[in-house]
Amino acid sequence: MIGKMIKNIGKFFKDTIIESCAALADPETSREDLDEAIEVITSLSDEFDIYNDKEKLMVATQAFTVLADVLSRDSEELVSTALQGIGEIGAVNRYEMNKGMISNFIEKRMHLITDSRIKVNVNAARCFSMYTDVIPGELNEKMAHEFLKNLNHESSEIRSTAAFWVGGLDKCEHITFNRLIPLLDDPAAEVRSHATSGLHMAHTGEEKISDSLADKLIDLHKNDPDLEVKRTTADSLGKMCKHREDALDALIESLNHQDSEVRHFSIFALSDFGKKASKAVPFLIPFLDNKEHQEAAASALNSIRTPEAVDALKKKKLYDEDAYYDDDDDED
Repeated sequence: MIGKMIKNIGKFFKDTIIESCAALADPETSREDLDEAIEVITSLSDEFDIYNDKEKLMVATQAFTVLADVLSRDSEELVSTALQGIGEIGAVNRYEMNKGMISNFIEKRMHLITDSRIKVNVNAARCFSMYTDVIPGELNEKMAHEFLKNLNHESSEIRSTAAFWVGGLDKCEHITFNRLIPLLDDPAAEVRSHATSGLHMAHTGEEKISDSLADKLIDLHKNDPDLEVKRTTADSLGKMCKHREDALDALIESLNHQDSEVRHFSIFALSDFGKKASKAVPFLIPFLDNKEHQEAAASALNSIRTPEAVDALKKKKLYDEDAYYDDDDDED
């Protein structure tokens, strides 16, 4: 009975998306109906898993193709919403879709990353980044160069969007990493925050970052007035500054921060230090009794895994023998 209901729901969603695609393809469709059709496709993209694989791919491909055609229209709203829809389709279906079709689409529409219309520019960045791991490396490099053009844009929204998404482009860290560092001094907090996120996404972990960059990230975490910058830099200290004792000290200090999310990010960041964060254990154990932070504290303590940490975890029945444990003795 339930299986039949799900099948019927899936058929309804499929038929609805197909009808919406037809409306988009019809040049006589009104602007209002175009907006509605794109919103339907975008909102139902998350429901693709209801279909069987064959239907899922067919519907996704049809929606992708029709939305791609919308990008040649003049309306900023239509183009922006279509890009959102294509991005949603990619988030769910890119591995099954035809890679040649995706590559041709990105090659043809890549110019939208630097479009003068802010909504189009921002949504193009988000959209194309969803496909970075299924397109050829040389196409990612072309995209990276387009993104980099936006890092000095007068709009802080465009700068911050470019800083975030360019860091996640597949195998492009040799092009992007150093170009993001100056944005850590950007006057806009959202740009500083997204540049920090972009840097740790671009960082491969194979080499230690420079002392000057580590100093900057530690300083931002300790002294930047913006809470989101403090949160993202906590994450980056865990990912990129495990070799720095003062980074560890900064995170321990943040365990007492008044903002719960700063505390939360700092606790999770300590997980990345492994046993090097042994001196954080006494400060983490009290969080095992805090519902808001218990999961993060348990993750950190399971990673650090000193006898004191293990004993505290076992008392709370939170010890995970299979949790990741970094027993690297390199303290350099």
